[in-house]
Amino acid sequence: LLVEQLEETVTAMLESMMLAMASQCPHDGLEIHVLDALPGDSPQQGRLAEMTARLPHPSHTGTHRDVNETMQRLGGLLNARRSASSADGPRVMLFTHGLHRLRDLRRPEDDFSFSAPDPEAPASADAIFAELLKDGPAHGIHVVSWVDTLNNLNRTLDRNSQREFEMRVLFQMSANDSSHLIDSPAASDLGIQRALFSSEDSGILEKFRPWALPSQVWLDTICSQI
Repeated sequence: LLVEQLEETVTAMLESMMLAMASQCPHDGLEIHVLDALPGDSPQQGRLAEMTARLPHPSHTGTHRDVNETMQRLGGLLNARRSASSADGPRVMLFTHGLHRLRDLRRPEDDFSFSAPDPEAPASADAIFAELLKDGPAHGIHVVSWVDTLNNLNRTLDRNSQREFEMRVLFQMSANDSSHLIDSPAASDLGIQRALFSSEDSGILEKFRPWALPSQVWLDTICSQI
């Protein structure tokens, strides 16, 4: 989970993550899914899709219009792996580039409704997303999400779903927001050019300096080597 408002900084980090995964996995060992919710006038819109096109690994890319299709595909894969009690198959990575703009993944506001859901109706996109966060990792399906603010994260995911993100990257924010996300106000002391990496499982809390957005020429060179 990455929490930051600067699209360029976050896009650089997501590209680096994608490259790191692609360089470590054989061509049939990784499947990449991207939901890019950036607006059409953003300079970073489409960059992750361009990245997947450079890589030899199977990929599926879409925008906010493709949320339901993507969730049904990944939900079906999760159910199949659950039924087989196995994580056999390629590791699956879902990148949500702008979770705050993917309204179909937002938890319903009528959580306290007493009406019974239709058992014959297909699962909603937000319900499948919550299942991917909860059970996906045990079956080889992982999620990397970027959201701009804690307020928007709270609007999208409940506390239980938020806890499923074991690794988090925080940029400069208020002490209260930092404490909510990593049980420490440390992110409130960050400068503009610094970020915090937190791993709940290993207890790591590490300050680092984010890297710049790589050039297209550099990306072409690296991806051709992969």
